[in-house]
Amino acid sequence: MGQYYRVIFLDETGKTILNSWCPFIAGCGSKLMEHAAVGNQFVAIIEHLLLHTPTRVVWAGDYADKEPESDKNLYRRSTIEESDRKVLITFLLFMSRASPPYWAAVV
Repeated sequence: MGQYYRVIFLDETGKTILNSWCPFIAGCGSKLMEHAAVGNQFVAIIEHLLLHTPTRVVWAGDYADKEPESDKNLYRRSTIEESDRKVLITFLLFMSRASPPYWAAVV
């Protein structure tokens, strides 16, 4: 047992979910200690995305309180679309071919 997390990308108001990714898409566990360390490939992907496209990001857990004016928390409000999986897999393949791999360089 433990809290599972998902990365939520929000608009500038912080109220609209633009996108969300689960760490397991990158082959990492969804619990915080399974994926959220410096040098982890999932964290490196998020860092790279933020470097090129700054946006609001929340590591939302499934135990979080409900959002104001909602019956769900951010974790429950977010969804993972098939297109998101394809984008992330493509990005992972690209980064794995870098020399050295990007996530190896951030350690």
